[in-house]
Amino acid sequence: MNIFKSLLSGVALCFLATQFLSTSSFIASLSAQEAPAEHAEDAHHDSDGANGHEQGHEESHSTSISASAAQAAGVAVAQAGPGVIAQTVTAYGRLAVGPEQISHVRARFTGIIREVNATLGETVEAGRQLAQVQSNESLSSYAITAPISGTVLERHANAGEVTQDQVLFTIVDFDGLWAELQIFSRSQPGVTVGQPVHMMINDERIDARVDQLIPALDRPYLTARVNLANTNAQLMPGELVSADIEVSRQSLPLVIPKQALQTLEGQSGVFLQQGDEYRFSPVQTGAEDHRNIEIISGLEPGDSYVSENSYLIKADIQKSQAEHSH
Repeated sequence: MNIFKSLLSGVALCFLATQFLSTSSFIASLSAQEAPAEHAEDAHHDSDGANGHEQGHEESHSTSISASAAQAAGVAVAQAGPGVIAQTVTAYGRLAVGPEQISHVRARFTGIIREVNATLGETVEAGRQLAQVQSNESLSSYAITAPISGTVLERHANAGEVTQDQVLFTIVDFDGLWAELQIFSRSQPGVTVGQPVHMMINDERIDARVDQLIPALDRPYLTARVNLANTNAQLMPGELVSADIEVSRQSLPLVIPKQALQTLEGQSGVFLQQGDEYRFSPVQTGAEDHRNIEIISGLEPGDSYVSENSYLIKADIQKSQAEHSH
């Protein structure tokens, strides 16, 4: 039995020794593979000297991203070229119905209402019969018709009643509305009829032009009125409106969207694209508006630059810088 135990102990020791040697060989092989890379990197730094630092600094402002990855991330590229810088003033107001869109319907002659042919909330066409009235003077009956097309918002007529001089129906046309914007002459100079207007109503952008500019007797501002189509009834009177009114436009040789600009190490610039490579290029800017900005230097006409989601390129470069710093 003692001999058997001794044999088992010997076998176990041999097995452990074999495992140790195997593991040691694996670690040694990894070290052998990594060592040349480390020596090569050291040799690279030794040979480059000061130039190696400059190249590393330049590379830290660029990155490589495949076309498929860039597309999946929503990175868009555009060609640098001319554009327009528009100076605007901001105004606020509400949607309203114009006085020409409201009709208060009365009887031509006093008499007895024999029948009523329209009800509250009904949509009627111009010329549609609203009621039948028997005149007190002639005792003959005549029709009261709708002078405009629209919705019956008020009804003050019932069969058997005397018309007198009261309003029997109020009809309102909602197919068009007016944006009425407050224009303060001191803070919003240069606003005139015909200028383009870019409005935001319920998070929807609507482009139009100033149709009327009306002064007021008892208010410190002008009212800029903008006519808006409303055939689908998507707009409602009383809704708030914010608007940018273009007071000037300037065509320039090199204009990009402001969202394309990013800042790296205190410098403002864009990311130039060539194949899978994206490189940061500092730029000098000029005139700007709320959307676009003029480029004076750092970008040339025809250059491919990141126009949308440029912050993703910046994030990728900063991630690489953080990894190299550790």
